[in-house]
Amino acid sequence: MYAEFLPKREPKETFSSVELSLYAMQNKRFYEQFVFPIIEIQAKKIVVGSYTPETAVTAFFSVVNLAALKYEFEFGDVESARQKVITCFDYDDRKEAALMLLHANIGTIIEKAKELEL
Repeated sequence: MYAEFLPKREPKETFSSVELSLYAMQNKRFYEQFVFPIIEIQAKKIVVGSYTPETAVTAFFSVVNLAALKYEFEFGDVESARQKVITCFDYDDRKEAALMLLHANIGTIIEKAKELEL
């Protein structure tokens, strides 16, 4: 149904990528502050016609990196987190978590785009 708005490949669900994507989505304050604005921006891009799935994944990747740092502060090595070094999640897990966030929120993005068109 939303295939045109998603990258051609499905996310690879590893324990770490699922943990990180859930952390980003279930932390209400983090979701409202960082994830929801990305949803609104992607919806605007759909309306304007500049949306691409690849740039959406990149946008969610930046949010996932922030979530990984926040997770590191809470559950990992605080000293590494202070230096902005992520040790809990590797690059591939963060990339897959970004893809999972896009898949989880694509319905909301499209609904927002429909609202903006009215």
